[in-house]
Amino acid sequence: MISEQKPKISLDDLDAAPENLPAPRQNLPAQIDNEHLGKILRDLADATTKKCQLEEELQRERSKNTTRAILDDLIKPFADRVFAFMCGYSAIVGCFVFYHGLGLGFKLPDTVLNYLVGSTAVTVLGLVGTVLTGIFVGARK
Repeated sequence: MISEQKPKISLDDLDAAPENLPAPRQNLPAQIDNEHLGKILRDLADATTKKCQLEEELQRERSKNTTRAILDDLIKPFADRVFAFMCGYSAIVGCFVFYHGLGLGFKLPDTVLNYLVGSTAVTVLGLVGTVLTGIFVGARK
């Protein structure tokens, strides 16, 4: 295995180092002609315009995100209550249908059973499908 020798550095080397170095000399033209200056100024104006457009877009996106967060906070309690109502209503209708199926003195007419089962389906599809998504998706656009 070949080992590389590292130069030995001490704190004395740091004390002897210069505090600053001169700036490197670049091959800059002594004068900038008007054409070159005009191009630089156009590029600067384009960059400034682009920056303003991006800042406006960023502000719009931040506003949309704030609106979405506010809508999410408003939707949550409403959605929880709608879901609880839907579950409760479906459970009650399920009990009616179950007791009717047992036939222990609890008989409902067929039209009432049709109404209960149909209204349960409408509740599930209507509330969840139409109300929650229809109202709040429209508000997010």
